[in-house]
Amino acid sequence: MNINSLSGLAGLQQQQDLQKSNAKLGAAIAALASGNRLTSASTDISSLSVASQLQSAVSGLRQASGNIAQASSLAQVAGGGISQIQDIAQQLKTLAQQAASPILNEDNRRDLNEQFQQLVKQIDSVASNTNFNGKKLLNGDLSGSASLSLGSLLSSEPTDSAVLSIANLSSESLFSGNTLDLNSQDGASNAFSTLSDALDKLTAANADVGTFLQSADYAAANIDTAIANQEAARSTLQDTDFAEAASLQSQATLQQNAAIAVAAQGNRLTPAILQLIG
Repeated sequence: MNINSLSGLAGLQQQQDLQKSNAKLGAAIAALASGNRLTSASTDISSLSVASQLQSAVSGLRQASGNIAQASSLAQVAGGGISQIQDIAQQLKTLAQQAASPILNEDNRRDLNEQFQQLVKQIDSVASNTNFNGKKLLNGDLSGSASLSLGSLLSSEPTDSAVLSIANLSSESLFSGNTLDLNSQDGASNAFSTLSDALDKLTAANADVGTFLQSADYAAANIDTAIANQEAARSTLQDTDFAEAASLQSQATLQQNAAIAVAAQGNRLTPAILQLIG
């Protein structure tokens, strides 16, 4: 009776050991398969809560990063349009300088004026048609209250940040409402002076775009750093340590094999013992 009792207790212990090893092995395999860190019951809730908050923060940062990328693309399109208008304005200034020469006659100036007026139309075409996702960029729509604030791309809270504001760059605006022509020497001289002012406006507009792009690059770099840091913190709390999980799997497998071997040995010995005491 005593031997049977001992045998029963030993068998129960073997079953418990086998169940523990099976549980450890299952947990290690689950951690390796799911990528989720092994945690104790006491730390599960707090770790998951913090990890969830970090994941939410990262999601917000990724959205802000996407917003900045789109804003940078918009600014680049605007800068390209401004550069085109600058090139045209420079050609206009060259024609005006040429027409101001006292050597030219009326026919010469008329021919130059025809070229001049065609180029003015090109300025208006670029100013009217340069757009990003349907939003016109060089006709004054991106100015005043409609200016693009970098802070608005990062959060809903108003912040002091870089602002992209582009005035109307049509010929009428650039020429301050003046109608330019090269049909006379005086007209050509006035056009030359007006175009010098227009080129100054375009240079300033291009500089503003460059400043905004630089600020956007800095903001994007800061966001990338924040994403990396918060992802690392979340990973520490939530992601599987594969070296740890693999080690636990090996230990659990050894324990399981040992428990099975002990149980098998006990099964072989029990009939012999019963026979001796029978």
